[in-house]
Amino acid sequence: MTATDQGRVASSLWSDEAVWRDVHLIDRRGIGLLAYLRAVHGQSRDQDVVILNGALGFAHRYCDILAALVLKWGRRPWVVLVDCTWEQKSRSLEKRARWLSWVMPAVSKAMVRMIDHDKLVYCVLSSSEREEFADRWKVDADRVVFTPFCHTMYENRHPNSHGNYVFAGGNSLRDYPLVTKAFRDLDIDLRMATSYREDNLPAHIQCRSLPHEAYMDELRGARHVVVPLEQSTRSAGQQTYLNAMLLEKLVIVNDVRGVRDYIDDGETGLIVDSTPDAFAAAIRWAEAPENSGAVDIIRQRAAALVERRHSLTAYLSQVRAVASHLIRRGTTDLRALDGYPAEVHGPSA
Repeated sequence: MTATDQGRVASSLWSDEAVWRDVHLIDRRGIGLLAYLRAVHGQSRDQDVVILNGALGFAHRYCDILAALVLKWGRRPWVVLVDCTWEQKSRSLEKRARWLSWVMPAVSKAMVRMIDHDKLVYCVLSSSEREEFADRWKVDADRVVFTPFCHTMYENRHPNSHGNYVFAGGNSLRDYPLVTKAFRDLDIDLRMATSYREDNLPAHIQCRSLPHEAYMDELRGARHVVVPLEQSTRSAGQQTYLNAMLLEKLVIVNDVRGVRDYIDDGETGLIVDSTPDAFAAAIRWAEAPENSGAVDIIRQRAAALVERRHSLTAYLSQVRAVASHLIRRGTTDLRALDGYPAEVHGPSA
């Protein structure tokens, strides 16, 4: 399909992937917020669809949310907001001012009402969020679509080894007491790379923040990876466990929103109850010599699945398919696009 057939698409997401070559980049790098919003307004005038990043929060001055507001006025293209991992409170803002916890839900709802219109589409990262997102933010469920996330291991993935420790990392919606309690009586080291802190941890449990390269080195060297998650209105942890799966780590995640969209229990990872005992039992099973063959099969199957289904190409193709559908159909009946495209779904590896 040619660029003419697909219409004119612009985006603030930059990529060298082939599926993105006909997408016009609205580049926010190296310019201020007002200059970026002017660029969005000016460069979107002749576009059919504009794709923006809904995950750019306080650190990026909510620039793409503000860009969506700019595009609501005047000639209105379709707007696709990807990665809408939104809560009604902002943890980063609340760390700066506790009183904001009282006003953020109202402010967040008001902001979504301000940007929302009948040509705005929201992309979420789990199937159960589709209806929940629409209900929470009071938007049309037909304008919410599940676009499965991708791994972010774009750099060289080697060297990779299976060491003598278990790794846990990340900050978003993590429930680290689940694993610190689980590992107190386990005879294997746990290395956590996070801003979370807990007093009186035993010597075999390390908890510290790491720079990116050190974080990735510890992930590459781990034997297994545990991802303890909070139950929430949105899903979280996909980047961590998809990267670990690609590195052929046995991934152990508790059963919260979104996990079963990405992991098949016992096939491509282990999904456990949200208790320390469940995490401990999974580690004991994985460490038992008689289960080493089954663990290796899970690791290999998971890596093959992520390579095929959760590449950056697969993710951008899904987003691009949403844009093309809007151009061709002029409608937000996106149910046929929800989830995994047939060309990347395929049979389980």
